[in-house]
Amino acid sequence: MSGANSAASAPKRQGSSDPMARLWSLISDWVPLFFVFYAALLVALRNGLSPYLEADEAQYFGDVAWQLSYGWDSPPLFHWLLRALLEISFWNWPLALAGLKFTALATYYLSLHGAARQLGGDRTGILALAAIVAMPQVSWMAVHTMSSTVLALAFSGLFLRGVLRLRASSHWREVGVLSLWAALAVLADFAALFLVVAVVGLLAAGGLLPIRLLSRRMLMAVLLFLALIAAPLAHAALSIDPIQLGLFSRLGIAWSWGGALAASAALACALWLLGWLVDRRAMTQSQPGSRIGRWLLLATAIALLAHLIWLLCLGVAAPSERSVMSLLAALPLALALGLPLKRLAAPLVLLAALALLAAPVAFYVMVTQSGHRLQFPYHVIAAQVRRGADNPMPILATRRDDRANLVLALDWPQARTPRDPIFWDEALLLWRGRSSAPHVLRPDGFGQAEAVLTVVVPSERDDEARILYSFQRFERLSGPSLQRAPRSDR
Repeated sequence: MSGANSAASAPKRQGSSDPMARLWSLISDWVPLFFVFYAALLVALRNGLSPYLEADEAQYFGDVAWQLSYGWDSPPLFHWLLRALLEISFWNWPLALAGLKFTALATYYLSLHGAARQLGGDRTGILALAAIVAMPQVSWMAVHTMSSTVLALAFSGLFLRGVLRLRASSHWREVGVLSLWAALAVLADFAALFLVVAVVGLLAAGGLLPIRLLSRRMLMAVLLFLALIAAPLAHAALSIDPIQLGLFSRLGIAWSWGGALAASAALACALWLLGWLVDRRAMTQSQPGSRIGRWLLLATAIALLAHLIWLLCLGVAAPSERSVMSLLAALPLALALGLPLKRLAAPLVLLAALALLAAPVAFYVMVTQSGHRLQFPYHVIAAQVRRGADNPMPILATRRDDRANLVLALDWPQARTPRDPIFWDEALLLWRGRSSAPHVLRPDGFGQAEAVLTVVVPSERDDEARILYSFQRFERLSGPSLQRAPRSDR
């Protein structure tokens, strides 16, 4: 009897006599290879377009020392993996960042495709990919920005894949793997904790998982999960700086990321609802995985609401909308399972494929034709700096991308130090404009070593416009000479 039930619950494989079924199966078989080449193309494109860093990438420059956490708003996993790739790539920052981000992006696509295909068949797996592409925060924004966010999506996708694999086998190994993916998702984005709890809690309570909430295997999974996240989470919690805000100000904080999340989710849902309204007569009354899809939609809503309440109650400094995109990681899978389209599946997948292929082309055009920040001539500033500062020294700048890219243009590996130049006898201050050095940049115990020097740089958006950069070297006023910062803190 149990074998019959399991056979009835398994997805029906499309018959080989159906040409569309064979087409869906053929496409699904080629999906992994396609995304391997897609990620490699994006890595090569990003690394070939510019040796400099985009503003989102520059926030990690010089902040990859091995430690438990890097602040509440910057979970540690991205820093750890980036540091490992930097060591492997001989500190090639653009290559390491692009390799990590686009590998994670391909992993997210493949994990949701595998989960949907396992439960609903080949067509459902392809529809899950189309649903991801329908979210511009993932299909487009992730191509040119959103570094750590993509990693959080990847491990959230692996967690969801692990949840569905647990339905097929509740072996101790599967339980341990699920705990591992859940912990890595949280270490990539602390907000993913809400999604992990909501998904496991709802599916287990609804009888959709083979293990009960109060069982030895669930207890083992929870203990392993807590053991993996406890130290980094506790270390990050100590860095929280609560802010005293009124309720309306906190509502404004929540809205800062809620608007973009709602827009991205609404676009994907609107496409599916429109397709369902047109296609609902062709749908069977009982679709494989539709119940799980509805529970995943509910889990996503609960996770978003819980995160909003967390912000309102604690008043923690607001994250950007990209840092909580992991809360929407289950949405494409829920749409593909909960509203499996039939007649409109093929045109929707075709549009998604065109959008997916257009993203690298649009990225290339945006960088090369619109005066993008990645094309800014930092080598002009570097040439002027070398005339007055022969020795490597830490650079303090009003913009993180200016600091990171000037160090890369100067090729000063010794200058990739923590923000505080306490181990140095001199420092270089960089800011925009012709005024004197901003007081916020001036390190304590340092004095001016030379006059302010100004360099005129062509604007990245207008050939006739010019941007003024000023820089000034500061020296330590007194005290013994200190050694350079160790290499491990680059």
